[in-house]
Amino acid sequence: MKKNYLLLFTLLFFASILQGQITNAVTYDFRDGTIISAKQSADAKLTLAGTYVYHGATYGLDLKVNQEINIAVSGSCTIRFLGSAYSGLKMVGTGAVAGDLGTQVTKVATDLTNTYDFVYSGVARTLNFKTIAGTGGDTYLPTIQVIPAQLGKDFATVEKNIAYSFDLRNQSIVPSGPPNTITAGLFKIEAGCCNGLSLNGSQHGITFKDGNKITLQVAGNSYIRVAADQYSSGVIAASSTTGAFNIVSQSNNTGATFSDGNPLYVDFLYVGTAGTVVLDHTGGGTAYLRLLV
Repeated sequence: MKKNYLLLFTLLFFASILQGQITNAVTYDFRDGTIISAKQSADAKLTLAGTYVYHGATYGLDLKVNQEINIAVSGSCTIRFLGSAYSGLKMVGTGAVAGDLGTQVTKVATDLTNTYDFVYSGVARTLNFKTIAGTGGDTYLPTIQVIPAQLGKDFATVEKNIAYSFDLRNQSIVPSGPPNTITAGLFKIEAGCCNGLSLNGSQHGITFKDGNKITLQVAGNSYIRVAADQYSSGVIAASSTTGAFNIVSQSNNTGATFSDGNPLYVDFLYVGTAGTVVLDHTGGGTAYLRLLV
């Protein structure tokens, strides 16, 4: 039975400075005191867990130890905090499991310029950020920016700490009756020696067969997340000349198929410098790729 396939790769880049044309970002500004006094943002997506201190029009919110900020997000995103050189606490980020977004030092080298980021990959959820003990008693927070996952096909250069997605269901990258090589921003796919490229449809995206190769630009340490499909066969192999992977090959057949309400993935963790990663299909058969994130 012919199936439709989608490939989603979410690239999660862990570093610090943003450069590029980011779209649909939302900024929460604490510097006029409005959010602090209301204990929530105007859109009610950001809430404060108590009555917190306003530190003026330059530094905004003054967080003490064990104070919390909650932010409702619609899916994969970067939460970017504008930092202060005078901050002294650490901050723990939580998505699905306590502390799973990591811990950041809130003190930065350049006051009101450098940022620290938390990167979340998943469905709509309320994220929690809590201050914990560090080298001082305060974290000064002028702004928080929520940057949703960006369409990797629209970027010529990969940017650190940004989640990118590549949707292979909707013909925005791979059209019906595709050529043997397609380059779309940070993404490239090649048919190779043996099997042409093919779009199977809007449910499952593209077919991925022996000889087919996908190349992705990365900015450094990254998760490559491949949407699962219960009809896939063969394995996906990951390689790179600029880093290494925790898993070098695996099938994306987990027994179930990715959907927007049931986001199932197989993950490859890349550790290395800025460069490229390559995904190849081996072992015969056909993998169906919906989405990469």
